[in-house]
Amino acid sequence: MAIVYIQQKKVQRNLILVLFAVILISGLIVWQVFFGKEGSALPEETIVTHREEVKINFEVFKNPLLQSLQLFSDIQPFKGSTTTLQGRIIEEKLGRENPFLPY
Repeated sequence: MAIVYIQQKKVQRNLILVLFAVILISGLIVWQVFFGKEGSALPEETIVTHREEVKINFEVFKNPLLQSLQLFSDIQPFKGSTTTLQGRIIEEKLGRENPFLPY
C-alpha cells in the first residue's frame, strides 16, 4: 500500500510541475503579444506618402449598350408561364404543393 501511495504522490508532483510550466509558457506568450516591442507592420521605405490623383472616365456611361439596359426596378418578377387556350390566358403554377414528396 505504501508503494502505491508514494507513486501517486510522485505522479501528482510531476503533473503539478507540468501545469506550472504550461502556465509559465502561456504567460510569456501573452506577455509578448500584448506588451512586446511594438513595431510597424511595414518598413518605413514601403510606406507610401504620395498619392496619385484618380481620374474617372464618365464617358463610359454614354455607351449606347448601357443606355439600352432596363432598370432593375422596372423588371417584373417571374410568376409562372402563361399559355393561351382558345383566346384565354391561363397562368400555370410554379413548382409543386410539397416539393419534398417523391415523384
